[in-house]
Amino acid sequence: MKKNNLLSAFLFVLIGLLATSCQKSVPELAINTKPTVTVNSFEEVTSALPDASLKNQCQLTFATDLGGYPNWFHYNDKGLADEWRVDFSGVDPVVYKMFMQYDNKNRLSNAQVHFNGVLIGTVKFDWRNNQISTEHWDFDGYLFDVNNTYDAKGQIVKRESSDGTSRTEYKYSPEGNHLKDIVYFENEVNQSDEYTYNQPNKNPFLAIQGLPYQFLYTNPFQAKWFPTSDKFLIYDNGNPIVVLNTDPSKTIMQLTHQNYLSFATYYDSQSKSYLTKNFDYQNCGPLKNGSTKSIVLSAGKNLIKRFPLLLGKPKNIKKQIAALRKQYLNKD
Repeated sequence: MKKNNLLSAFLFVLIGLLATSCQKSVPELAINTKPTVTVNSFEEVTSALPDASLKNQCQLTFATDLGGYPNWFHYNDKGLADEWRVDFSGVDPVVYKMFMQYDNKNRLSNAQVHFNGVLIGTVKFDWRNNQISTEHWDFDGYLFDVNNTYDAKGQIVKRESSDGTSRTEYKYSPEGNHLKDIVYFENEVNQSDEYTYNQPNKNPFLAIQGLPYQFLYTNPFQAKWFPTSDKFLIYDNGNPIVVLNTDPSKTIMQLTHQNYLSFATYYDSQSKSYLTKNFDYQNCGPLKNGSTKSIVLSAGKNLIKRFPLLLGKPKNIKKQIAALRKQYLNKD
């Protein structure tokens, strides 16, 4: 009786080993025989894929943002952005670094904000309907939330701080491009941007794997394409002042192998000068997933710097607004 039981157990194990070896020798069969799983979101899809899936996608490593300041990005072993550095240095060093963490569905969950090497803020992200609904900020002891409102297409149409300090409203084209944003500070309009999109391309910021948008800014840029022009206005007691107005007919763009924007030059009719924006990637080249490096045009230098509004304490945002107005309006 014991021998029969041992023989049965041996045969059972042998059959299992044979089945396993067959699966290993025919990987396509193993994939096709897995049960079908219905997934409804990008996050669920990426969490079910092997780690290499995101590693092999285009990843933005360097960019000049809409203000003309350099941004660098680093990625973890899953291909998700885990470090984001923004350099606003001028006369004085002003460097922000963000360190990001993700949950088991590869969704952005937490971030730390460092200013010139010192931890000044933490962020916790809440998700609803596969979108970031709320950012919970602790900015050097100052607590506030940023709430996102989405339209039926899943586009952010409003970002609003819980302390009533800042609010940004967005308008989009039918193609999903960011046409206009208006930034309010303490319910008073502070600045706005208006964009055109005449040349099809892939917005480089969509290649920051893991980040749905640039959460550090009060008005993160959101569009499927990168714009061919930008009309930037600041407001003085409700009166609009045009600071930057690039001519879309003079914009020159070059794309990568995968149609991401590699560089662009703009001509600003206000300052009569050229602006150049550069973008570098990894895993985005035409051969063997090599890097695609930007080429800087010799048409001119980026002569205009517009300090973007960053989230933080109200007094810090007020300082940014005052510096912006002083720069362009010569006001104390």
